Amino acid sequence: MAEFILMMRYAILPSGIPDTICKQFDRLREHMIEAFMDEYEQHGGLTYEDVQPWILPVAARKLNADGIIEEEKMLLVQEIRKGLAILA
Repeated sequence: MAEFILMMRYAILPSGIPDTICKQFDRLREHMIEAFMDEYEQHGGLTYEDVQPWILPVAARKLNADGIIEEEKMLLVQEIRKGLAILA
């Protein structure tokens, strides 16, 4: 779930996709996460609060993944810094 949340929240769409589609996707990112988490909670019993502690380590792991462009890496670094600040 943490992987899905990070993908939906920070994935950069490929170049060539019309700007209107990118903007619409950006507006819907958090709504899609919420809808998916609602379904996941109903069927699996886990809430966002259960998944949230995994966001930081999964974001750190994703930094080493192949195919991640620099812009997405920067977003992941911001997420990691935010998570570390909360822990401090």
